[in-house]
Amino acid sequence: MIYMIARKPRQLMYCSAHIAKWVAENNRPANIVSDSELIELLTTGRPNVKIPSPNTVRRDVKAAYEKCRERISKLLRDHPGRIHFATDAWTSPNHRAFVAWTMHLEHEGSMLAFLLDVVEVPESHTGVALAKAFQKMLEAFGLQNKVSSHLPTLVLLSHYFTRSSL
Repeated sequence: MIYMIARKPRQLMYCSAHIAKWVAENNRPANIVSDSELIELLTTGRPNVKIPSPNTVRRDVKAAYEKCRERISKLLRDHPGRIHFATDAWTSPNHRAFVAWTMHLEHEGSMLAFLLDVVEVPESHTGVALAKAFQKMLEAFGLQNKVSSHLPTLVLLSHYFTRSSL
């Protein structure tokens, strides 16, 4: 009996972790766990299974993201070679400006690519705004010393190109 009691929290954590992984990887809303059909599907034959609340799923997804972010950040900071960044900026149909960054590198003979961040840029996609957002993302990952250009250089170039006629 003691063994059964000790296993229940671990089983709940296991179920919660799998649901958080499914929600994140398949772009599902956290409140999907409140869907009666899903609850019936998950508990059929296992009436003692506890389905986590939407708030628990949100917390678990955020915790998993933070853990992955820490691991990716450490991998990038410790990487002795070059890291290549790519970006894309767009405006959503409701006129909100976003920018995303990916990084690409070779690690132990394999090509790695990660989406580092997607952020809303509260101003238009000017060179200065994008440079500031990029610098902020680099600092969040501790990578500001891993790139050859930095914000002051990008800002100066941005001012040059906006003033000169090309």
